[in-house]
Amino acid sequence: MTSSIEGFSERVRSQNTIVNTSKVDAAGSHQVGQVAISASVPQVLTPTQLADVRSAQKYKYIQAHDAGDIPERTRWAKVSAEFEDEFSVLNEVIVFKVQNDSRQDVDASAAKVLLVTKAGARVDYATFSSDALELLNDEAFLLDRESSQRITYTSGKLGSVPALSTRHFGVIVPHMNAGEYEASVSNFPGAKRALSFDLIKR
Repeated sequence: MTSSIEGFSERVRSQNTIVNTSKVDAAGSHQVGQVAISASVPQVLTPTQLADVRSAQKYKYIQAHDAGDIPERTRWAKVSAEFEDEFSVLNEVIVFKVQNDSRQDVDASAAKVLLVTKAGARVDYATFSSDALELLNDEAFLLDRESSQRITYTSGKLGSVPALSTRHFGVIVPHMNAGEYEASVSNFPGAKRALSFDLIKR
């Protein structure tokens, strides 16, 4: 019981707006038919949340090892390597809000994010396997500041949005330096061109 309470306390602290307030300001919105996409409030993926993710990965690895399940053990070992490669201490999360006011589902899974500096230099964001994304979304979830809806981490592509609903998609950006940036979303359903958003890291 004590460990459960401590875990809950850590999760609450990780959701504290003072602890994980981003230094990134984001602006921009576009209306495409009955679907709107806008930049929501950026956030930070905290060390506490990253520790939760790594603990979950290690637990799955140990379970597979103890069961003698080599494919599963290999699977979760690969995820561990992904986290070592991608994560830094400070990870900005750029959030896109997609609001579908139509009566049909919208598939935005082909919509891809590109992040560049104002000088045009490409900025890498974290990309993950489906297994790593599953762990992130289970163990290190964030809630949108404005709507309190859960943010879904992605590897730079958005996803499906059911009819008459809103979803939030997050892209994790390690090592983001201070300065001005432009984020664009290409292949957004119904859009004839890439949709741009302005970002400033203070």
